[in-house]
Amino acid sequence: MKRPPIIAIVGHVDHGKTTLLDYIRKTNIASGEAGGITQATHAYAVTYNGNTLTFIDTPGHEAFGAMRERGARVADIAILVVASTDGVEEQTKEAIRVLAETNTPYVVALTKTDMNVPLEKVKAELMQAGVLLEGYGGDVSFAGVSCKTGDGVTDLLDLLILTADVLDLEYDELSAPEGYCIESTKDSKRGVVAYVVVLEGVLRIGTEIVIGSVVARIKALEDSSGARITECPAGLPCAIIGFKDMPPVGTGFRTLMKGEKVAAPERSIPVPTRRSSSKEKGIVINVIVKAAAQGPLEALVAAVRAIAVPEGCTLRIASSGIGDITDGDVQWFVASDTKQGIVVGFDVASTKQADHLAKVNRIEVVTSAIIYDLTDAVAHCIVRATGGAILGDLEVLALFGNKGPKGHVVGGAVVAGEIQNGAKVYITREGVEVGTGVIANLQTGKKEVGRVLEGNECGLLVESEIDIRVGDHIVIK
Repeated sequence: MKRPPIIAIVGHVDHGKTTLLDYIRKTNIASGEAGGITQATHAYAVTYNGNTLTFIDTPGHEAFGAMRERGARVADIAILVVASTDGVEEQTKEAIRVLAETNTPYVVALTKTDMNVPLEKVKAELMQAGVLLEGYGGDVSFAGVSCKTGDGVTDLLDLLILTADVLDLEYDELSAPEGYCIESTKDSKRGVVAYVVVLEGVLRIGTEIVIGSVVARIKALEDSSGARITECPAGLPCAIIGFKDMPPVGTGFRTLMKGEKVAAPERSIPVPTRRSSSKEKGIVINVIVKAAAQGPLEALVAAVRAIAVPEGCTLRIASSGIGDITDGDVQWFVASDTKQGIVVGFDVASTKQADHLAKVNRIEVVTSAIIYDLTDAVAHCIVRATGGAILGDLEVLALFGNKGPKGHVVGGAVVAGEIQNGAKVYITREGVEVGTGVIANLQTGKKEVGRVLEGNECGLLVESEIDIRVGDHIVIK
């Protein structure tokens, strides 16, 4: 039987991926996203001109690379979203690489055409990145779209349907159901929930499936709108309810054969550390990480591990898990011989018991729906624990124009550590601190980046009330 195409939406952060899907779905997801950015992987089924299309929306920020790659690898087709106002950026290049590695057919959506920016520049940048559009020496179809007005969206959908027709996607409804887990989480009412895309057969209530080493008999199914359903055919996404243990994301699922035994998943229980290992000399800062779902947890752990620490300091993930911050998480610090550290929760709450225990024992607990708020909190914890050690130091070499409404445009060289996009900074002049600010944008070679390491030059937009001068130092502590 013919099945709907699975379409991944990929590209750089803030290029309009979720806003495009909003318009297609006639919803307003983007306004509800924390910080205006996607921080989890979602799948949605949409009907257009009698055709069903399944879309996978993936995060664009640097920290969510693994989640983007999973979305692209499960898709039949991809939409490479490139803002006409910004052109090809770092995560655009990453998406192009993954699409090439997986041989995934794709079309290009040139967004923000309502800004009336000539498209020739972005087309040339795509050509340099190896994407040869139709009419520009290649066969990659494209459409200019405005996610605000809807101009060009139907053209894009027609291109997707044409591409799917060429692929001639089919499935066997009598085959044992198989698919791919794109996310898993724990709900206070429904318990553990796995979000999957079915790739073969028809998934039904009562079927026993296995994801990794986690087995479940399906108690309930929900479609992408949250409505209860009795079955889910190939090509569509659904939520599976019935797991006792958290299934791994980025893993295929299959039907458990009659009489088949699967080894029980390993359970990881954090054990208080009484002393540092030989590799963790000096100051050891422990971090307990909690998140609402597996994908964001993975991203947060990676982002925390990427935080620069001064010499003589070690940053260690003491434990990580899904769900709200509990008194058990805080108890880890109470039971250990050091309270240097922090508990961070990504899009989760902290229980009253946890808050009380943390307050009594002066243990810091921070929750946020924006990942970079949490990494900033960990960075500040490092500053306190190390007595203000410098994590990054940039010498200002040039100023570009006067201070504008968005701050100073500065050119400089990183002389120590690393400079991070979005970081709070201290401005020093002849060794004296004269003010503070925030790095609102960080670029190398006219492309936005997350960090710049020692020995490299860069440009940055610094939001500060201080009039920055050549020779000043911009410092991250």
